[in-house]
Amino acid sequence: MKTTYRLIAILTLFGLLAGCAPAPTQAPVPTATPVLTPPTFDELIPIAKQFITDMAKGDFAAAYGRFDSGLQKTVSVEKLATAWQKMVTSGGLFQQTSTVTTRFVGGNPEVDITLEFDHGTVVALVTFNEQSRIISMTFSDMMISLPVPRIVAGPGPRTL
Repeated sequence: MKTTYRLIAILTLFGLLAGCAPAPTQAPVPTATPVLTPPTFDELIPIAKQFITDMAKGDFAAAYGRFDSGLQKTVSVEKLATAWQKMVTSGGLFQQTSTVTTRFVGGNPEVDITLEFDHGTVVALVTFNEQSRIISMTFSDMMISLPVPRIVAGPGPRTL
């Protein structure tokens, strides 16, 4: 009988100790790292066009707001405004965008937009990151002259 009580006491003690033991831990379930879907050119072309529209309207702060943080550290709103003003000074007033082409540069999507001014054209090269932020923006170096209509003198008298 004593043996039975001892056995019951030992089993009870083990039961109590087991109840006090910490619960077994489970390894955390790994969460999937979100995969960024790169933006499509159909998404980026309107952003690039709006960027040009912002500058043409003189809203350089809005245009600057489309830059990623790295580009914002190297290009100020004032530098952006100065670059646009140089194009207006040499090419005349901005008229419209025309040709749009797309390509990848260094693995990043780039939208190239032809900008037509009164006296020529410039190509804006706008490169994006995976968050659709502008990481690089340059204008072609040279203003390409538009054909100037020839004025043909009529048959009347000419004076010098």
